[in-house]
Amino acid sequence: MKKLLLIFLFISPVYAEDFLINSLGGGMWSNPSSNKIPDNAAFAIQNFTTDVEPMAVERNGYTKRDTTILGGAKSVSGLWGFIDNQGNDWIISFSSKTFYKNTIGQTPTAFGQNVTVVQVPDCAANLGKLWCTNGTDSLWWFDGTSTGTVSSAPKGKLIEAWRNRLVTSWVSGTQSTLYFSADGDGTNWTLGGNPTDPFTIQIGGANDGYSTLCLWGSYLDNLIIGRKRDMWAVSGFDQADVVNRNVSSEIGCIQDGSIREFDGS
Repeated sequence: MKKLLLIFLFISPVYAEDFLINSLGGGMWSNPSSNKIPDNAAFAIQNFTTDVEPMAVERNGYTKRDTTILGGAKSVSGLWGFIDNQGNDWIISFSSKTFYKNTIGQTPTAFGQNVTVVQVPDCAANLGKLWCTNGTDSLWWFDGTSTGTVSSAPKGKLIEAWRNRLVTSWVSGTQSTLYFSADGDGTNWTLGGNPTDPFTIQIGGANDGYSTLCLWGSYLDNLIIGRKRDMWAVSGFDQADVVNRNVSSEIGCIQDGSIREFDGS
């Protein structure tokens, strides 16, 4: 009868151990418990690699960027970022007919144009300035140091940057017309025949009952215009070769920044 020899190999269990790392600047590879890092920990890790999916999960953000209340207990209905030619990163806020400005961490202060309506303005950055319009008051700008108004500009509710021009639309009485500033000059809106002069474009028919409700800056080098029932695109380099075409009769918009199918789905 053969004997069966059993050999048992006993291995001491390995337990987790807490230890301190003074610097993670050279990166860290975690296997497999990267998801166990608690909130507010390891906030300065560089070159972090893990085999746990998903690779990265956004952590908790800030509930408030600034604790200062603008103008009392009034809501902020407009907010834009603007980097001036000196590299200053500005936050521009709008609350109850008043604009406020501040750089990160500084207290917002009232400035700029005193508007006459509560209509939330539309703003666009181009040509070294932030330009704002609301359809009633004059177009005005901020360059990081100074402010100014452009009384000759059409009073549109929408404004966008396109190439080296500004484009405004939804002007009372000409709601299907796009107005283009001079090439390289957002203060010049006097129509002319030269390629770099200001000019206008009709979207659809002239005042056909469908206003230009949305504008988007360059998408695949086109200016995109949205109306309630259709979308249009403007391409070209100057007045001499600009082309306007309908790109969809099924998709449109009912509010700036929105988009939807015309049949409501």
